[in-house]
Amino acid sequence: FFHLIGEPRRSHLNEKRPLSTLRSLDLSGNGLGDDLSAIVLEIVHEKTSGCQIEEIDLSGNRIGAGAQVLSVLSTYAQTHRSSKLSGVKVRGGIWKAPLHTLRLSMNGLSKGTAWLEIVAMLKRDTLELKALDLSSNKLALKEDDYDSDIIVSSLLKSSSLQVLNLSGNEFHTRTIDDMLGQLANSSNDKGLALVHLSNNTPPLNDRQLQQLDELSQNS
Repeated sequence: FFHLIGEPRRSHLNEKRPLSTLRSLDLSGNGLGDDLSAIVLEIVHEKTSGCQIEEIDLSGNRIGAGAQVLSVLSTYAQTHRSSKLSGVKVRGGIWKAPLHTLRLSMNGLSKGTAWLEIVAMLKRDTLELKALDLSSNKLALKEDDYDSDIIVSSLLKSSSLQVLNLSGNEFHTRTIDDMLGQLANSSNDKGLALVHLSNNTPPLNDRQLQQLDELSQNS
């Protein structure tokens, strides 16, 4: 199936695939696992694949620790996006994949740290996503967890991201307080419009819900 949407490193650059003009692809709930999910993302993030997908849903595919998915996104960043961070010329030249919406909900991403490294690649628009869905992955942030600083830093230094869905996870109440406080007090320009934290364990209190609402209104 995957060769219908494009093919990594294809040699016949003028050869169009039957689904190469597809803009949105829903592969949710198929149990693809890390390896097959990574193959799909590799096609999406390969400059010569001919793939034009802008939105992809890989929710419910048992990605787990996500080492292969992370590897594909990291390779893309290093090959085509790294100069945005370092100013050093990248191997493949500056290029942005069409993808702007990535849904990775319900994949058991708590088994590794790939999810956090993906969030870190939002910084300075390395991935240049508009929406990232990491909901219902049993992600846990404990009290005073420094990983929350990575999340906040990435959000404040992204001008492209509009929606980050972290609902259905397990973030400590004080950690959420710290995150929302930093976002509210920042004077940095940011594209972030919505942070979803519904169905968190424990549930958000009234003050946190109000802060979220104010953040969405002021962005």
